[in-house]
Parts: sequence; structure tokens; C-alpha cells
Amino acid sequence: YSSSSPFVDLGGYCQDADFGVCYAFARVYAESGTSCQLWLGYDDGARVWLNGQEVLYDNRYGGFEADMTKTNVGLSAGENRLLVKVSEWMGTHGFSARLCHSDGSPVDGLTYDPEPAPISYIGDWLVNGPYVNPDQATRLREDYLGGEASVRPSEADPAPFGTWEHGIGAGYPFDIGTYFDHGDWVLSQDVQDRDPPVLFYNLFACGPGRFTDENYLAGAYIFNTTSGLITLASSKSGSMLNFVDFTEPLGEGKTVGTAFREWFDAQAPFEQWEREWYYGMILNGDPTLRPVTKGDFDRDGDVDLDDYQTFAACFTGPDGGPVQPGCERGDFDEDDDIDCDDWIRFMSAWTEPGNPPALPECSDPIPTVSEWGLVVMTLLVCAVGTIVFRHQHCAASCS
Repeated sequence: YSSSSPFVDLGGYCQDADFGVCYAFARVYAESGTSCQLWLGYDDGARVWLNGQEVLYDNRYGGFEADMTKTNVGLSAGENRLLVKVSEWMGTHGFSARLCHSDGSPVDGLTYDPEPAPISYIGDWLVNGPYVNPDQATRLREDYLGGEASVRPSEADPAPFGTWEHGIGAGYPFDIGTYFDHGDWVLSQDVQDRDPPVLFYNLFACGPGRFTDENYLAGAYIFNTTSGLITLASSKSGSMLNFVDFTEPLGEGKTVGTAFREWFDAQAPFEQWEREWYYGMILNGDPTLRPVTKGDFDRDGDVDLDDYQTFAACFTGPDGGPVQPGCERGDFDEDDDIDCDDWIRFMSAWTEPGNPPALPECSDPIPTVSEWGLVVMTLLVCAVGTIVFRHQHCAASCS
């Protein structure tokens, strides 16, 4: 396998497999015994042996960064066996490795089997941006620099947006998206300070439900914000996956607690990694809460005759609001009245067999099939009569 660049893409080689490991092996030949360093980058974790001796064991979860670990090693004269084992959870899967001195300079007198392919990628660039343009047709055509074809920037030179900065790609294809990703960690205190108007959180992260920790994230979302009512989170490494097994019961009007239990049951029978990942999921808050369903006034998970009677009692007509307390679920379009527009949507939300009873205020008669047939017949007769009249009129004029 040859990557043609320092980054070895194990994801591409291993068919993008998740939840496992891949191995990479190379022979390093040294003209004489020498001490140096092995610089590695990897996604997710790595375990490395040199000549049968373990030189690195980093059981981590995280993204790739070139040269993120630097380990002192000794090479023997002649053949040296290097085995790299890289673990994978999901997403990108790969590594980079190089033998060098502590200052990054190459070690002389080394050869490899397999022989590395020559690397021609340009790894160091001056970068500037981003310039936002949502119009695909003009996005590349527009000159954002004002003479872009003739620019000759140096590092730290000003640009229409920001300055030209030195981006280092470590010799592998340059990931400009990653370079401009200036995001940072979102901490528990950030959520409390911003106080978002959110009722329910499904936390896709490891450990926010660890309620033995002070100010744990899942609790802060509920107890220290104005709107937070309920959270799902893992108390250790893990999170929810296969979200549809959770959202479908919610969409059916079931409570958050019931939907959570049905999601958990749907994952069975559990493989070992699923036990490790899903066990420890917890629900914080009131498990009897359910999503608001328009039209379901009595909150029993369906829209039926009982709800029809409430809708009829709450009906205000156009601009007849405000909507009275307890009637909010009938205002489908949220325009502060309950009128025939809302009635149309109420009929669409109806879950009982057949259609709901007619609502007198919105019962404009719709022509039956026989009535439509009479209308069509009348139009045809009129059309034929018009044609005959014009034909007779033309015949009289022409004679």
C-alpha cells in the first residue's frame, strides 16, 4: 500500500470500516545502530512495536494531528521491524510516521521496504479567507482580493479580510477546511451563561451525564437554565446512536421515557462494543414529558373525537383571537386565532379511522361527483352551442 503522501489513509484501504483496528508494517534498514525519535500522528488510537518491543500505547479517541507524539527509539544495524496498529471508532482512520532527530531533521543512512513513493505535494502555504458567497454561480468567478491573479503576499500581509497566515500541512494534502475551523470547546458554564431557549437535549458526547461530577453538563442544562427540562446523556464513554429508534416513538406521541426504553430495547441483542457504548446512558428530568402535538388537546397521543370537541369550542374565526388558555394546540399556524386554516391542518392530523365530523364554521359545500358531472355537462353544452352558433353565423355571412 502506498499513500503517495505522509498520511496513510487506512479508512480508504480498510473500506471505511468502523469500530476496529488496522495494521501497517514496514522494514527499516539502518547502516549502523543509531538513536533517534519516532514521530507519529494517528486517528483514533495507536499501539506501536519496533523489533518486537512496544514503544507506544495510546488508547485514545480523537482526530489526526501530524507528529503529535515523539518517542525515543533505537535502531539496530541492518533490518528493523516496525508495526503500527491504529484503532478506529468512526470517521477518519489513518496515521503518519517518520524517524528523525529531536529537531525534526532526517536520520541519514536509512532505507525502507516497501520503498516510499516520492512526495510531490506542497505542504506549506500562505492562506487567507474565508470570503463568504452563497451564490454558486459567482463564487469562483468573483475576485475577492482585487487583482487576485497578480498577488505576491508575504506572511502577515494585510488582505481585504484579515491577513495572510502561514498554514502548515506537514507535507500531506492541505486541508483548508480544518485550517479555518476556529471552533473551541463548549463548556458547561457556556451553556448556563447563554441560557438557550431549548427544552430537550440529546447530548452526543462522552461523559456529560456523570452526575457524580460537580456541575455536570446534563444537569447544568436542566437546573441552571431557564428552559431546560430533560436531557439524555452517557455517564461514561458512550452516547446514543441509531437515533431513528428514539425519534420514531417520539413522533408517535410517546413520552421521552418510553421512547428511550424502546430505543434501548431496539439495540438488542448487544455486541460487546454496544454494551461498552450504550450501558450507562441515563435520562435526566421527567420521563413522562412528551413532545407537543398540535391538535392533541388531551395529550393522549392521538387526535380524535375528544380533541374535535375541544377544537370546536376553541374556534375563534379569522382574527378572532387571542387564543384562550388550553386552546393553544388548535392554533396550527400560530397566528393567534383558530380559524378554517387551522381546521384544514386539524383534519390532516386526525388519527381516528375516517374523517372528523364536519365543522359548521368551515363546512362550505364541496361539489359531489354527480354535481361535478352536471357542471362539466353544462360547460360542454354551452361550448357546443357556441360552436354551432358561430358556424351558423359564418354560414349566413358567407352566403
